[in-house]
Amino acid sequence: MGVRREDTMMATCALVTLSFLLVVSGVAATDYDYDNQHKWDGSCNTGSNQSPLNFKTVYTSSFPPFIFDNYGLINITLEVNGHSLKANLVPLSSNLPHLLGGGLSDEYVLDSFHFHWGRNNGEGSEHRLLDCSFAGEMHFVHYKKKYRNVGEAKEHPDGVAVLAVWLVAAVDDYESKQQLYRYDHDEPTNFWLDFLVPYGPFVNHFPRQTILRYLLPQNTDSFYRYEGSLTTPPCSETVVWTVFRDPVVAPRRLWHLLRTLRSPPGHGRPIGKNFRNIQAQGARKVYFSYDPESHLIQCNKQEVEELEE
Repeated sequence: MGVRREDTMMATCALVTLSFLLVVSGVAATDYDYDNQHKWDGSCNTGSNQSPLNFKTVYTSSFPPFIFDNYGLINITLEVNGHSLKANLVPLSSNLPHLLGGGLSDEYVLDSFHFHWGRNNGEGSEHRLLDCSFAGEMHFVHYKKKYRNVGEAKEHPDGVAVLAVWLVAAVDDYESKQQLYRYDHDEPTNFWLDFLVPYGPFVNHFPRQTILRYLLPQNTDSFYRYEGSLTTPPCSETVVWTVFRDPVVAPRRLWHLLRTLRSPPGHGRPIGKNFRNIQAQGARKVYFSYDPESHLIQCNKQEVEELEE
């Protein structure tokens, strides 16, 4: 029995369409992996201002408060892009969330946010505190308003501003949970992070809502600040980093989702872990905006050495 020309053409079209969908959904963007970081291209293995860092010695400084504009309720869609879980914003063009203050040189527009994690609660964050890792880290990626998007902004000095939030794992024990929930802000944070998790097997392009401000710590006046790079190829050294001192509590369902994600979704290989190795600080200074009203967060019994510049 022969194959009709029409059947061949339909199969070809279906294959092209499937390939197109995979590229659009980000599944094809698996041109690097975390087990072979020495093979990453761009500035990843040649640059001198790479990220992430391990915060040990910091210089105390004073920064004005951040202004979070349109960081309220917003529509998002989730995407497994081959190496992370990414939340894409679906706002009206006139209501894009943007960021001012905090010592930034200009106004920055929020592009998206994504997650980094490990295989257990003892690893996962990209930035570390005194050699200690948190269970995960959220990155809110902004681009300078004068540019059209992140792709253009990353080609210019301080074109990108990333807000990083350390994540700790929620626990079941009531007393331990009370120690983690130090602020009234913390329980809504846990709720909105839990609400991100889809009820079902489909993650890609899953529509959700969230309140952006609740995904950040209540206290945004205490943070680490330095100049660095993207933590994924091409590792462009055009990022102003803000790493908040206070972590937020992420629910168990979110950790389960992250640690079971596959790329491509469903039947691909497990992502497993997706944090970059610590990079050399070199001559760079890390500044710490200290708010004496905040409680101290420590990863271990040491304290970060604070120096006056």
